[in-house]
Amino acid sequence: MNTTVATPTTTHDHHTPGKDPIIEEGPLCVGYKIEYTSEFRNVSGESVFYANGKEPYLISPVIRPRLRIPHIKVRGCFSAYPLGLDINQHTGEININASNSGVRYTVEFAPHGKNCVARTHLVIGGIAYEGGIFSLSNPQEYICRPLFYGDRTNSEEVPSRKIPSGRFGFIPDNQKPTGDLTGLLIDPQTGEINIGETVKNGGLGFRRGNGLPENGSCKEFSVYYQLDLGDSNKNTLQKTSVHVHFFDTTDQIPEDLLKRLKFQQFFIRRNTAALPLLLGMSLSSWADSPWTALGALVLTLSTMLWANVSGKTTSSRPPEIIITT
Repeated sequence: MNTTVATPTTTHDHHTPGKDPIIEEGPLCVGYKIEYTSEFRNVSGESVFYANGKEPYLISPVIRPRLRIPHIKVRGCFSAYPLGLDINQHTGEININASNSGVRYTVEFAPHGKNCVARTHLVIGGIAYEGGIFSLSNPQEYICRPLFYGDRTNSEEVPSRKIPSGRFGFIPDNQKPTGDLTGLLIDPQTGEINIGETVKNGGLGFRRGNGLPENGSCKEFSVYYQLDLGDSNKNTLQKTSVHVHFFDTTDQIPEDLLKRLKFQQFFIRRNTAALPLLLGMSLSSWADSPWTALGALVLTLSTMLWANVSGKTTSSRPPEIIITT
C-alpha cells in the first residue's frame, strides 16, 4: 500500500487539525452573542478572514452577555467544528494562519455555570475539494473540481463553484507543477484534478504486472495555490489537501470511509440545498399517506441531527476521493 500521512503539529490548549474532540450540540443561550468581526463578509453576512502569511494572525471574539455590567468579564470555554481551526479554548483567540483555509467554521462559547452555548460562524477564505466516488470506466467523471469559500465580492453562494483566477498545484520551493513531482494531475489555471490521469500516470503507484494501483492504496496530496483576489492581503500562498484512494470494486470500500465521505458532502451543502431537499423528499409522499410522510420527516430530521453531531469530528479531514475500476 502506498500511503502518505501528514503529521499535524499540536498547540497547547488549542484545537488543531490533529485532535478529534467529540463536541455535543448544546442549546443556544438566550441573550448571549459571540462575534468575530472582519472587513470581509460573505453573502450570508458571516465574517470572512484570509491568511496573510504573517505569523501570527490573531483575532479575538467579542462577547455580549445578557446583562451588560461594566468591568465584568464573561468567562467560559470555546470550541469549534469542523476540525482545523486553531482556537484557544479559554480565550477564543484564533490564529488564522495556523488554521485550515477554505472552510466555514462554527464557534461555540459555553458560559460558566450555564447549560447552553452562544454560537457564531466564520469563514477562512480559500479553496477546498468535494470528495466523491469516481470510476475509471467513465472518463466523463474524471475531473474533481474545487470549491471556493470567500467574501461577497468573489462568491455568490457558500461555497461557490465559481473559482477566482490564480495558479494551482505547484511546489513553493522550485515553482514546478505538483504533477511533475508527486503524480497529482492538476490544471494550473483552474485547480481541477484529473483523477483518471493521476491513476494512469502512477500517482498511486502500480501493482506488479498491472497498470493499476494496489487495491486499497491511499495517498495524501498537498495542493499549493495562490488566488488573484485583487487585494495584496488576500493573495498569500495557501495549501489544501486531498486523500486519494483506489479500490478494485465499490463493494470493497470500507464503511467508515463511506461515512466520512457522506459527512463531508453533507456539511458542504448544509447551508444550501440539504435542508429543503431532504424535507421535500420527506413530504413528497404526503398525498399518498400522511403517516408515511410524517415518518419520513422524522427520519430525515433525525438523520440530519446525527450527521451534524457526528460530522463535527470528521468533516474537516482532507476530502476523500475514491477511485474504482
